[in-house]
Amino acid sequence: MRVERIIFRNFRQLRAVEFLFPHSQHDLHLFVAQNGTAKTNIINGINWCLYGDEPHISRGSEKLPLLNMNCLEEASDNKNEITIVELYISVDDEYNIIFKRIQKFIIKKDIQGRNKPYENGQEFNVIMQRRNSTPEILLNDEAVNNVERFIPHKIRDFYFFDGEKLDSYFRETTGNRIKETMNKISGIDLLKTILNRLQTFLLDITRDIAKANPKADNTSQQILFKSNLLKEEEVARDNYQEQIRVAKQRLSDIEEFLKDSPDVISLEDNRNQFKKQKIQITNKINKAVKDKNELLYRVGRLVLLKDVILDVNELIKNKKKNNELPPRIDRDLIEDSLKTKMCKISNQDLPPICITEFKKIIEKFELSTNVASQLTEMGPVLNQFENEIKKFPDLMKELTVSIVDLEADLKKSDDSIAEIDNLLSNYQTDKIRNLAEERMELEKAKDSSIGRLAIEVESIKNLKNDIEILNSKLNNELDKIELNKSRLAEKELIDRTVRYLENIIDSLSLKIKQKVQERTNELFFSLIWKKGTYNKVIINDEYNVELFHSSGFSSLGSASAAERELLALSFILALHNISGFDAPLFIDTPVARVAGENRINMGKVLGNISLGKQVTLLFTPDEYSENIQRELSHLTKNKHSLKLISNEHEVKLEDL
Repeated sequence: MRVERIIFRNFRQLRAVEFLFPHSQHDLHLFVAQNGTAKTNIINGINWCLYGDEPHISRGSEKLPLLNMNCLEEASDNKNEITIVELYISVDDEYNIIFKRIQKFIIKKDIQGRNKPYENGQEFNVIMQRRNSTPEILLNDEAVNNVERFIPHKIRDFYFFDGEKLDSYFRETTGNRIKETMNKISGIDLLKTILNRLQTFLLDITRDIAKANPKADNTSQQILFKSNLLKEEEVARDNYQEQIRVAKQRLSDIEEFLKDSPDVISLEDNRNQFKKQKIQITNKINKAVKDKNELLYRVGRLVLLKDVILDVNELIKNKKKNNELPPRIDRDLIEDSLKTKMCKISNQDLPPICITEFKKIIEKFELSTNVASQLTEMGPVLNQFENEIKKFPDLMKELTVSIVDLEADLKKSDDSIAEIDNLLSNYQTDKIRNLAEERMELEKAKDSSIGRLAIEVESIKNLKNDIEILNSKLNNELDKIELNKSRLAEKELIDRTVRYLENIIDSLSLKIKQKVQERTNELFFSLIWKKGTYNKVIINDEYNVELFHSSGFSSLGSASAAERELLALSFILALHNISGFDAPLFIDTPVARVAGENRINMGKVLGNISLGKQVTLLFTPDEYSENIQRELSHLTKNKHSLKLISNEHEVKLEDL
């Protein structure tokens, strides 16, 4: 099968472009275009024509209408416009097929007066023409079924590639999906359908025969129950495998979108932490300022009276030291002498002058005692004041430094919040957050499905073993029954056919897998430029690929991007060869991940592949370097560039 022609009309930047693919010895076709110049739209356009979707759409294009922007802007209000993609292919010189998809639009102005396209129905048809026969037009479901016949949707990963993802092909395309595809292409699926019908027919016959013997009938009922249960378990297994595949594919799409995007959830968590931190710091600053103001109010007045406080406190301390506080006078002795008018020391009468002096002493004593009492009470207070005055400078400094440090921390939090806000302002934060949350949920669902799949696989194994034992038991019971010879012959014939078909399916599956493995090894080691580095390629029963180093270790993860890309191409070509599905290859940015000598080697490989297969390569100008041109340019005359015209809403096709 090969692509002969593609016609685009109003498909994004491809307003009126036709691509031709003339055959030559090297079936190689080269297109060169800057990123954003409709290069990827060629592959997306083919996919849209066949399947109605665009698997390689960019973020920018996702927001733009399918209808060409110039067509949209030039349209009058309420005008009908259409987008068309037509794909012309030939199949083994036997069929010529035209796939055609049309999207209808009606153009209306919005409240700002801008033209907006509104979808107004879609048509898909297929025109098939066998050699020397009348063309047949297929519409709607018949057209879709025809696509599935020639280019099944599930296997488009085998011929349309984004070169930047080709080196990660084995991560993004699961083995199970490849196995399903190989079964479909090789006809194993059809054999399995026939086998299922025969097994059902065999169960019906066996159950009918077993009715003549109660034990046999009971065993037959058990087999029927277990067989139905087995079918349910197999359906559940297939569902879990599909869920895992879909989850992996969706996770891959999400990773692709998020790979250059910030971790919005973590950033927003960090932002919230910084906001909480800011509140805490602000509270600490307010407390420190309050403490500082209270210190100034309480101790600041004392500092103003510092000299007085220190002098008085020193005076009190000296008086205490000299035992002057309290005054050293025996008041009771003096008062008793005044009362008796006799000196208690000399036992003589007090003269009038002494009485007068004693009275004066008593008056002074009362005054000195009050002063001494007050001074004594003031001592501890003045000591406290003096201590606070001494600590005041250090406390003020400590609070001031704390406030300065906290204000610096507050600025850091503000700067961090501003930095995160600035970073998030450049992205679709809601979409990124939703995708990140979806990724977490998908990971959980995938892990859950993997766990349940393991349970289903074990259950299926046990059920098959049970059914085998029951069948043996049933055959023993049936041997005891007098059977109609024709009925018995019918059962034995179907039984042998079922076993034979099971063996054919197992043998064919193994043979196809082995041939794919052998062909992958042949291609890889004939194309690889480092002949001694790797030893072999192993493909397991689930079509998972492993590359082994010459030292014996599995080394797919450590291989270079160019080597992984080459392995993917070898594997894909092997699948094409062995399955008989000889499809063309379209590769966007084929050497984007490859540089230096590896790029030259990759160019040689792609040129060699085009000897036996149609290969279309879509390069950026940087990729289409001098060394790539030396390897490929002389192999084909079909070389074109895509260039933007006018207001960058259209491209034109030019020869290189």
